[in-house]
Amino acid sequence: MTKPRLILAALYIVFSFGILLDWFTFFLLVVLDPLPDRLIFNFLSFSGIIDPFALNSISDISKATYPYEKTIYYGVAIVSFMALLTITISLWQIINKEGKDTKKSIVSLISGIVTGLLAGFTTCLPLFL
Repeated sequence: MTKPRLILAALYIVFSFGILLDWFTFFLLVVLDPLPDRLIFNFLSFSGIIDPFALNSISDISKATYPYEKTIYYGVAIVSFMALLTITISLWQIINKEGKDTKKSIVSLISGIVTGLLAGFTTCLPLFL
């Protein structure tokens, strides 16, 4: 199992330099753009709690006029970042555990994907730039 770990270490080094130099962040923005983004706002507007027209300023930071709208946007961006971290860490656990107790890692991977779909995978990425 040393070969997969060496490959994973090399990928993490490439990812870190990519994030540092912004090319991996742009790559993630392009690749993850077709996925549905911020479905949590759609669920809020379907339930009738919040007016859907009021969500336009929350879903885009450049349209925010009030401080609470920016706070909500940054909160969703933190949840998005946590989803990306959960996916990365669970993939690391699946690769490095060598078949021991991968059930928790798979559950963590699925929860990270669901959280990423609800919060949007690309919500936190522009804040890296």
